[in-house]
Formats: sequence, structure tokens, C-alpha cells
Amino acid sequence: LFANLLQIASELQLPVIIHSRKAFGDTVDFLDRYAMNVKKIVFHCFSYSSQEAKVLLDKGFYFSFTGSVTFKNAETIREAAKIIPPERLMIETDCPYMSPEPMRKQKVNEPALLIHTARFLSDLKHIPLEDFVKIVTQTSRSFFSLPHLNI
Repeated sequence: LFANLLQIASELQLPVIIHSRKAFGDTVDFLDRYAMNVKKIVFHCFSYSSQEAKVLLDKGFYFSFTGSVTFKNAETIREAAKIIPPERLMIETDCPYMSPEPMRKQKVNEPALLIHTARFLSDLKHIPLEDFVKIVTQTSRSFFSLPHLNI
């Protein structure tokens, strides 16, 4: 089924969103076999190490981080985020779970809380928040072929 979905994405030139947890080697091997013609792949809810991030960077993939990057015990994820160029990075809620600090005790995550993840990552990467938000927004629009909307 996964191979068929990758084939459809390739034929229709659609982006692919990968959720891989505790299956890095298997996922990469599968993508190497079946996703060679897919132009855009993002690892959503990224939770791997910087070494694994380097492998994905070399393949041209993108990364999306949830509020989990703000958790006190998420040093591995933070180390990965540090090496990823902001132009290959996106943020997400992965609602309704993983509310970012300082809102972690809030049980339901929501888009309004993305500001906390954005602020945390902009600080981690030493990029002013406004610049970080512009870069991440442009990356997301480009990746998903979204028009620029003046809201």
C-alpha cells in the first residue's frame, strides 16, 4: 500500500508526509526503493537524532517539528533541529497531542500554540522570531504549493 501511495504521489507530483517512529532504517530503505521519483518528502513529527537528520538532509528531505521539541527530555530532537537549515524546516501542532512548553499541561493542542514552538526553534537557531516565521511560512507554502494569502 505504501509503495502504491508513493507511486501515486510521484505520478501526480504531490508531496509525501512521512510519520516514522522507531523505524528509521526500514523507512529510509523503503523510500530508497520506492520513492525515487517523489520530489517532496517531509518527515512530520520528527523525533530522530542529528545523525539520522543528516541522512535525510543528504536525500533532500524536509522536517517538521511539533511541540515535542520544547520538552525537557527532548535533547536528541533539539540537536537534530540545530543542524537543519531553516529552509528545510516546518512546524506543526500534530493536534490534539504534544502541546509545547509552556502549555504542555494543556491537554488539547491547537494551532494557536504554534507560536511557542516557533519561538523555541527561533531561539535555538539564533534567528529573530519574525525572520524565522517568514522562512518557515515560505518553506511550507513552497513545499505544499500553497498560494500567498494576505490575511
